[in-house]
Amino acid sequence: MKLQLLIDRIILEGKSLPPSQRRRLYADIEAELTALLTMNGIPNRLQSAGTLANLSIELDGISELPGTRIGQAIAHAIYRELNR
Repeated sequence: MKLQLLIDRIILEGKSLPPSQRRRLYADIEAELTALLTMNGIPNRLQSAGTLANLSIELDGISELPGTRIGQAIAHAIYRELNR
């Protein structure tokens, strides 16, 4: 099965990132989501929904995480939400 996942925007409330860090964050999220999808498969919600208009997640304590861990935490939260 081929999956194309497009994330239009990510809003981090309370955390401001310069453009270079945002690009790194997006790359970290993409890499971790790719790994999760490869290891665990495509969630049923994506297989049956086709398109999701909106996906909202909340992460506590994200501002205390170091660089790449933020992207990994966001990817895991997205994957968890897709499995609900």
